[in-house]
Amino acid sequence: MNGVLGTILVLIILLAIVAGIVSHMIRARRDGKSVICGCDCKSCGGCCGSCSACSSCAGRKP
Repeated sequence: MNGVLGTILVLIILLAIVAGIVSHMIRARRDGKSVICGCDCKSCGGCCGSCSACSSCAGRKP
């Protein structure tokens, strides 16, 4: 029984971590930031598929 409780506790912790990561990615996307490199893609009009054309990402690699 203790093994089952431990497994359930670890599962709940992992689900909370994944939910937090997904929530952060959704908020960043809504704010217009690139989820891949963290740059502000509003300034480049969303043209930075690889962030090479984004002026705020000059020199950064995703």
